Amino acid sequence: MLPPDARFCHKCGKPQFESTQPEPEEAPLEPVRAETVAAPLPADVSFGNPHAVRIGLLVAFLSFFTSVLASPVALLPIVCLLGAGFLSVYLYRRRTGQRLSPRGGARMGWMTGLFAFIMLLVVFTAAVLAISDPEMCSRLVEEMRARGAGANAEAVVEAFRSPSGVFQVVVMFFVIFTLFPALGGLLGAKLLDRSRG
Repeated sequence: MLPPDARFCHKCGKPQFESTQPEPEEAPLEPVRAETVAAPLPADVSFGNPHAVRIGLLVAFLSFFTSVLASPVALLPIVCLLGAGFLSVYLYRRRTGQRLSPRGGARMGWMTGLFAFIMLLVVFTAAVLAISDPEMCSRLVEEMRARGAGANAEAVVEAFRSPSGVFQVVVMFFVIFTLFPALGGLLGAKLLDRSRG
């Protein structure tokens, strides 16, 4: 015999009555709110960022030639390199609409300087190869003396003919061509951020 509140038979499993389970209550629908879509995070300034690479190459090309043209005037090439870093940050912000942190600005300037250094390295390598020819070397010394270099002409040419002299010049150019654009990019990121805010 089954107890009166048994739902099913313990022997055969037959239900004793139909269970009426209450249907679950549906939660009231909340109105859909239009959420503001956040602006996409800025892409990292690196060699994998095509905008940064294109802008860096363009500004490096400009800064390389302005630095070479400005080389007779003391400190003007340094100003050109600082300006190159600043200009690369400005163009990057204008092109992408993304602001750069000071670190990102320094990285943008450094990339620009690195591209300019590579261009300089190509020209410098061609000059070192030309100086290795004795006839070309003597013509260069004569031309430098004609411009007033005097006794320093031979010392300068000899420095370019020795491996240690070439290495020192390359390291010096690398530091100058990457440090000053990085500083310009850092200043550009700070100043442009301040002017917008």
